[in-house]
Amino acid sequence: MVSLNLKLKRYPKTLPLMMRSYIHLDEWGMLEVFMIGILVTIIKIHHMAHIRYDVGFFCFVGLMLVALCSSVMLDEDKYWRLIEKGQKR
Repeated sequence: MVSLNLKLKRYPKTLPLMMRSYIHLDEWGMLEVFMIGILVTIIKIHHMAHIRYDVGFFCFVGLMLVALCSSVMLDEDKYWRLIEKGQKR
């Protein structure tokens, strides 16, 4: 929503709150920790049971990749400058 508002040059008063929320959720998402748990479980039980990788597993991997790319590609300083510039108008 932050990117869409900046792209459309709309600066609602809630935009800084949305940006702060994104940063907070990005820090506390911990998808990597959940993925490590999944991998440890797979390694521990692979010899006891047949493991099937269904849609849910691949959706989670996709979610993790999208979240990783979004946090790597997002330039927080640039976004804050654009939000500040837009709020001054």
